[in-house]
Amino acid sequence: MALLVKLLSSTASEQGEVQPNGVVNNRMATVERVYRVISTTATLTELEARDAEGSNGTDVPAVGDVHPDDGTLYVVSKRARQQESEEYKNWLVTVNYQTIRFEDPTDDDPVVEFLSNQYTKVLDKAWSSGGGDTPAVDVLNSAGDPFDPPIETEDGRIVVRITMNMRNFSPAWKYQYEGSTNLNAMDIVGLTVAEWCARLLLIDIKVMYDNNGDRYWWVQYTIEINPNSYVRKILDAGYYYLNEDGDRTQCTVSGVVVSTPQLLDGEGALLVDGEDPVYLEFYAYDSEDWAVLQIPGELFKITERPA
Repeated sequence: MALLVKLLSSTASEQGEVQPNGVVNNRMATVERVYRVISTTATLTELEARDAEGSNGTDVPAVGDVHPDDGTLYVVSKRARQQESEEYKNWLVTVNYQTIRFEDPTDDDPVVEFLSNQYTKVLDKAWSSGGGDTPAVDVLNSAGDPFDPPIETEDGRIVVRITMNMRNFSPAWKYQYEGSTNLNAMDIVGLTVAEWCARLLLIDIKVMYDNNGDRYWWVQYTIEINPNSYVRKILDAGYYYLNEDGDRTQCTVSGVVVSTPQLLDGEGALLVDGEDPVYLEFYAYDSEDWAVLQIPGELFKITERPA
């Protein structure tokens, strides 16, 4: 099919926000170019006219093509109108160009949300009626024994959700870091967090592409903060102890086998009366250095949750 394509006209315009001082911000230029497409051998469909490649060396630009004289203008739309008297052999194609500014999505500030998780815990310490800095009253019955079953209460922890765009990210980090605690003390969006006091609950990721077609990552971190740390501290007590020879020996009182766990000293021996109980520490979760994750230390935009 032999086609002739000819540029008939080109009209430019510009829009923007005129400030009181006369400066125009957010300039947006548009150009409308009209082409005549003529078939010398057969009739054309609208699609064929819009995408015509002329045998005379002139083509109708494709959507996405850059303007020949302005590298900021790109084809955003086209439309074709048939000249009825020419039996679908003669078309006018209008090509619309528009300014497309490249915006790097990784320049956007992270979006931060503060949420909470609710838990139930054993109430072993209570606040005094006069207040205080920490709960200091042992929760015991009038005989000085713990309640059985133990008293439970609600407890809440801060959850921080951070959404950000990143140019450099590895999907393998989800496997490596998700579920871990922070190995080092750090600032998380304005909160100072000691080591092992934050846990990365979720890493959600999406593969995205910017206006230039370059890949970036949409990343969302969900982090729970536990000021008491994720190191489990368990009272050292049991029904057996290690004697002077290091042998495992059953605990007895006046020759009678005990029915409640006895306090130990952290070395396997029975705790001397009057000494403070010993708590053994266990790391329930893997700890990692989170530096590579680029978690912001400062506070950026805040998204309030609806009531």
